Amino acid sequence: MKLKHIIPIGLTAAVAACIAAAASKKNKSDSGTAYIYQNGDEIEKIPLDGSTDGKVITVKGENGEENVIEVTGDKVHMRSSTCKD
Repeated sequence: MKLKHIIPIGLTAAVAACIAAAASKKNKSDSGTAYIYQNGDEIEKIPLDGSTDGKVITVKGENGEENVIEVTGDKVHMRSSTCKD
């Protein structure tokens, strides 16, 4: 491969690495907020800054379904759900 081809490839890779590093840093510092909705209505607003770590939210459905949502650090996940979908 000729030098005139290597330089643009190297510059492109360096720019891509800088963009990825900046995006990664932004995501860590700007944790944001998670919103939980049921039937189109907001029922919970959770700051994802670590202050709600370990919080568990239970959302009951119309037909007895139950969804259990857990906050872990700056992430939210469904711990369990009894509804079919």
